[in-house]
Amino acid sequence: MEWPFDISALVLVCAATFTIAYGAIRAVRSSPHADQEFQLGAREALLFPVAGSAMLLLLFYYFKSIQSIYILMCVVTTSTCSFLCFQPINFIRPRPLVGSCTTSDLSAAIISAALIALWILYNNWVAIDILGATSCIAMLSFIRVSSTKVVLVLFAGLLVYDIFWVFYSDRFFRSSVMLEVAESQAGNPLQSAAEQLSVHVRLPTLSLPAMLSVPRWDMTAVSILGLGDMFVPGLMVVHALRQEEFFARMGSTVPLFRGCLIGYVAGLLIAIAAARTFDTPQPALLYILPCVCLPAALLALRSGLISAWLHADLSDTRTARSCGKILPA
Repeated sequence: MEWPFDISALVLVCAATFTIAYGAIRAVRSSPHADQEFQLGAREALLFPVAGSAMLLLLFYYFKSIQSIYILMCVVTTSTCSFLCFQPINFIRPRPLVGSCTTSDLSAAIISAALIALWILYNNWVAIDILGATSCIAMLSFIRVSSTKVVLVLFAGLLVYDIFWVFYSDRFFRSSVMLEVAESQAGNPLQSAAEQLSVHVRLPTLSLPAMLSVPRWDMTAVSILGLGDMFVPGLMVVHALRQEEFFARMGSTVPLFRGCLIGYVAGLLIAIAAARTFDTPQPALLYILPCVCLPAALLALRSGLISAWLHADLSDTRTARSCGKILPA
């Protein structure tokens, strides 16, 4: 049997792991103000798969009709997310320019514009991956889950969602909806504009920044991972880091963040091995989510904190304090 892990797969695993780890650390260490956060409760968690299914069907049936609008939305969203991610990084010594604008803002804006240009003009896969990764990091920074119970509700719904749209949607539709949407290529809006102006230029069709893709060295195939396969387990990793710091303030050391991150790597490797062993696309969340949750549950159980791990609502100070009372000394 052929070894399932080549360089492209390992690069993909490293890129996804770094995105989640950096996103979690950034989300917790540089937490936005409470009025800028979106708290994901049980009701929103139940609606997540429904909203995702509606978006999938919209793109499946009407992508060609709305692709220009969709590309414009992607440009605005990804450029904003990349700016927010690069803006705190001081490539040069920050200096004031105009008003509250600094050289850090300017450098972040230039990098974001360059990434968008590389995507639109050349369909460059590195630029597309960076735009996708920064979008995931930005979402992890602004979306919070209130408790582990909410995470588990979300995971249960998205497991059903992922399995159905990858494995069973072709029984109801003409093909696998998830795969067809993921592999969609959009017409280049600049190409359309050039044709309207009778300017002779050839621009590439565009891959959507909705996944990480790493081509193999011989360019015969591409290793891909959807942004949802980073963002969804990333919510648990962020929550684990917040819980770890909460437990530390109460005098207990539980390496939940490290355990979830190691579990993510293991689950992603299993998903890649399954996809290449069976030579068919796999719902990655089927393998990743159990591997992310199980280490955290075992660590909490070993530390005698399973009840606090499961029930503590970190968005509610009173609930958090009451859970803190049951922590072991």
